Amino acid sequence: MQLGLVTDLTIEEPQSAERRRIAEEIVQTEAAIEHSARSIESMVRDSSIELSRIMRARARHNELLAYLRGLKFHARL
Repeated sequence: MQLGLVTDLTIEEPQSAERRRIAEEIVQTEAAIEHSARSIESMVRDSSIELSRIMRARARHNELLAYLRGLKFHARL
């Protein structure tokens, strides 16, 4: 019985795979922050939007910013 070899399998160091995952998460979070900022701007311009909704959106935006800071800190370790 002959076993086939897997030649297209790449083995990465766990650290580099983790760094790539963090880098991808940073890119996604930055995009979410940009979208959030645009959304908040449009809500502020629309006088029919309740202030509480804008405040919740702003709180979520600040959470995303804090998350991004944590990701960037972790990426530097």
